[in-house]
Amino acid sequence: MKIILIIIQSLDGFINKDQKDDLSWGSHEDKVFFRTLTKQLGTMIMGSNTYKKMPAFALGKRFSLVFTSQPEILRPAKAENIEFFKGTIKQALNYLEKKGIKNAALIGGGKINNQFLQAGLVDELYITVAPRIFAKGINGFGENKLDMKLKLLDTRQLTQDEILLHYQVLKE
Repeated sequence: MKIILIIIQSLDGFINKDQKDDLSWGSHEDKVFFRTLTKQLGTMIMGSNTYKKMPAFALGKRFSLVFTSQPEILRPAKAENIEFFKGTIKQALNYLEKKGIKNAALIGGGKINNQFLQAGLVDELYITVAPRIFAKGINGFGENKLDMKLKLLDTRQLTQDEILLHYQVLKE
């Protein structure tokens, strides 16, 4: 299965200022890019904190798999295309592959991104670098140590002040 990690971050590497941050600082152009790519991939994988922050309309018609240790406390899914998953990332990928899913967008947060990266399951990254500096916040790649090599595939200027970086993860 091909996994593509998609994040927007501040120049200093934070995806949120704090747990209450709603990403309203992201540009319209980044939101359009996110929506377009996730619709192409058809499936989104996320942690429960990311799910809680997303408005229902943002989930759209894409299938979403939400990792959670407590599925019973999350609000009931308003659409048939959202499933709560309690298990390992390997179990989740096996489940998705049995459903015939071949591509997925990994959309956060930092903890789940880190688990997928550590396991060597991410193939590509799209990182939007926003013109913001927070000095502290939530790291989009988690708190556990990573050491990965990447190959820059493309750069795109989304707005006058915002850039999109596209990387391939090099498997060592």
